[in-house]
Amino acid sequence: MSEIATQVGTSPEGPQFDFERHRHDAEERYRRIRPLHQDFCATVVRLLNDILLPLAGVVHSVVARAKEVDSFGIKAMKPLESDPGTPKYKSPVDEITDLSAARIITYFLDTVEDIDRAVSDQFEIIEKGDRSELLRED
Repeated sequence: MSEIATQVGTSPEGPQFDFERHRHDAEERYRRIRPLHQDFCATVVRLLNDILLPLAGVVHSVVARAKEVDSFGIKAMKPLESDPGTPKYKSPVDEITDLSAARIITYFLDTVEDIDRAVSDQFEIIEKGDRSELLRED
């Protein structure tokens, strides 16, 4: 199923896109599938805990979350930078990649690479953020 871009009104440049309607439609579609992402997150936490069992003494916590509907809606209605009259995501549920996310917090900075390797061996990582650089001294 694909979403159809909603356009309303006209201007000298042509029809204007209805970003609010686009957000509403995207939120409704996401709201229907969000429970699947919540279940997926619970499964990912269990899998990560199993994968990281050998590193249990260095892992503080493993958490995952499904993106909140409001946050999804805000992201869904972002315009293209190159064309502010066009949505960045024509089909937000299909194009936004952070509908589910996991976070692993470790006690020690020098274990981040070991944890990264253990997780990367089992999962395809779409987007990764390493906050340890913020904690390292220059």
